[in-house]
Amino acid sequence: MKPTPQQDTTIRQYLRDSLRYRETYEEVYDHVLTALEQRPFTGTLEEAVNQILREDFGGYDQMRAMENDAKRQVISDGVSKYLKFFASYFRWPRVFYTLGAVLVVYFTLAQVKLEPIVFEAIFAMVVFTPGILSLRRYYIVGYIFKDTKRSIRDDVFSRIATVPTRLVVFVGLFIIINMDKGKNIFDNATPPVLTALYVLSGVYLLSLVELYKDEFKLSITK
Repeated sequence: MKPTPQQDTTIRQYLRDSLRYRETYEEVYDHVLTALEQRPFTGTLEEAVNQILREDFGGYDQMRAMENDAKRQVISDGVSKYLKFFASYFRWPRVFYTLGAVLVVYFTLAQVKLEPIVFEAIFAMVVFTPGILSLRRYYIVGYIFKDTKRSIRDDVFSRIATVPTRLVVFVGLFIIINMDKGKNIFDNATPPVLTALYVLSGVYLLSLVELYKDEFKLSITK
């Protein structure tokens, strides 16, 4: 049986209410449509759909387990991809640019006494850029897919974008507290330490941007 446009809308809504993620929803939806067209069914549309879900996916409990398995795999793949982007800045040929950044930052810190506002600006950039990027991503995801249903990839991006940011916030609060007590740890920090912090922060942000661009490049080519 081939669903009518009205029945197709009913199936879509039925599955959207039953599944959490866009990826698993699309997979199950395509499977259900194919099964409805290829197999003979008697009874109502709802009975036919439930039969397919029960026989091919093991029912709703198994579909939930399938979603959890898919989520773990996507998160693992996403984090691995991010780490590859991050590591690429320490491999040829990108290591050449990383070393150039290290030299520029190091000699700047060694020769010029920067005002505290410069450090605050860098701190703000590292903290707020991932958040802004995440908000922009959510907007574009809705535009590309014409759908705001939650994606498994949301968890990948938010995990990478927020966990390091929380670490930066923690360190930043530590710095601010010490400044309030009249201690400026930057006065005692050596240029190599600060250079490492700034360069790693930059690599973190650049790798996050690459992950962001890679997601939509894959989406558009699908």
